[in-house]
Amino acid sequence: MQTERTLVIIGVGLIGGSAAAAARRSMPELRIIGIGRSPQRLQAATDAGLLDAWYLEPAAGLWPADAFGLVCLPVDQIAEAARQLLQAGCGVVTDAGSVKEPICRLLQQVPGFVGSHPIAGSEQSGFEHATADLFQQRVCVVCRHADQAAAADRVAGFWRQIGMQIRFMSAAEHDRVLARTSHLPHVLASVAAGCVSDSEL
Repeated sequence: MQTERTLVIIGVGLIGGSAAAAARRSMPELRIIGIGRSPQRLQAATDAGLLDAWYLEPAAGLWPADAFGLVCLPVDQIAEAARQLLQAGCGVVTDAGSVKEPICRLLQQVPGFVGSHPIAGSEQSGFEHATADLFQQRVCVVCRHADQAAAADRVAGFWRQIGMQIRFMSAAEHDRVLARTSHLPHVLASVAAGCVSDSEL
């Protein structure tokens, strides 16, 4: 399992902030960079210990090559943000969106992107409510396919390091399961755990 050295998060809200907190706890040497639109919010997240640095947009040279990118934005913004992170030098990029097929279809020819869905959340929002325990023993679906096997393993390794249980599904299968249980995310976690196990790869 690869230990990440640099994590770049676009969207430092509840999910992005919790990922930062969990990664900080499990990988103390990790450098965490936030990307967002509000300097005040990003600085507040830095002051809270979630970030080491922040920028308003991705750009080449802001972090080492092969950094790990995580997009925590609304579904309709994920594909473009993922492209920007990859163009700025991230080696692998994943997302936390709850819908996978449209995103994975848009990025299927883009080396380095692997869709994922950490099935965890809260009724609250914002990094102020972030917790390093949000992902503990929860399921994360990783959309692995043959052309991105190594990248998918790296994505799965990141989520495992912050406490998640990995289930591999195609993007289409993930969305079918989600459509049946969209109002009950805790049921989705149970269904996902029974659908595909690591041994079925």
